[in-house]
Amino acid sequence: DHKVAFYNLPATCTITIVGVTGVIIDQIQINGAPNGLYFWNMFSKDGIEVASGLYIYLVQWDGGSTRGYFSILR
Repeated sequence: DHKVAFYNLPATCTITIVGVTGVIIDQIQINGAPNGLYFWNMFSKDGIEVASGLYIYLVQWDGGSTRGYFSILR
């Protein structure tokens, strides 16, 4: 059971996970994340487990955004 944790999230935000080719892997709407924490199950929006590789995340909320990178090694 593998997961990626996102910390210090605003109460309402959108997390977009993108592959390095620019394809949107998943987009998650957060409404009231408990303690600013969300665990992503590493499945795409189509229900397919994501492969090893480099991914970009973008967190957007009213008044701001942030982005970063993470990698998955299987």
